[in-house]
Amino acid sequence: MVTARKWAPLPNRYRAGVSVSAKPLCPKKDSRDMDTLDPIAALAAAITAHRQLAGQARTNLEAATPALVAAIRHGSGQSAKVGAILWSCWNGALCDALAGLDANLAKAVVAMIAARAHLGGDADDMLRKIIQQSGSQPPTAP
Repeated sequence: MVTARKWAPLPNRYRAGVSVSAKPLCPKKDSRDMDTLDPIAALAAAITAHRQLAGQARTNLEAATPALVAAIRHGSGQSAKVGAILWSCWNGALCDALAGLDANLAKAVVAMIAARAHLGGDADDMLRKIIQQSGSQPPTAP
């Protein structure tokens, strides 16, 4: 006759998938500020960040205005490019595309435009990577 072996239960700390402590159950203190867990507080923080960026953008554009005006008045090849960008920002496709972007995405788009402006063709590899990874297709004409 085979007798069943009695197995001693495992101590609580060894139960699979369960972490049990001898301490009484109390919620863990979250290292994050409780306000960040609140969706309304997160939205308020995003609005505040957007307003700060908008203020900075206003200051930057006011500082850049004399250079833009001078470039357009100069009548060089650059004046045509700057004028085209100005009108696109004013009421063209660029205007429609930029309006309403959230703060982080707007910064990313500005970085993309700045890379093209400052790197020229050297930005192609970076832009191609974005196009390939996103699966983006050229816009179609209406």
